[in-house]
Amino acid sequence: MVSVPFVYRIAVKRALTGYVFNQGDGSVKIVVEGEKKNIDDFLEALKNDKPPISKYTSMDVKFMNYRGEFSTFEIKKSKKKTKKSGISYIPPDIAICKEC
Repeated sequence: MVSVPFVYRIAVKRALTGYVFNQGDGSVKIVVEGEKKNIDDFLEALKNDKPPISKYTSMDVKFMNYRGEFSTFEIKKSKKKTKKSGISYIPPDIAICKEC
């Protein structure tokens, strides 16, 4: 589980374009385009600067050729359904921290 606004902030700060959204099963999908250096910095921030409440169980990274599909970085509407696994993670009831 990772804070979508956190992902948005670190992507925009690094001049990346693309999107982020909750997949409905506790996981988040992130697609970014930009300079390789900025993407590498983004990945480091994602790993090392995450809000205290965020927890990663895995992270899959796939590099592709630049296609210029996006002009901005946006938060897309979350999926409502969980994946077929039937597993659903319910986030804890906590106050929003300043990093979120």
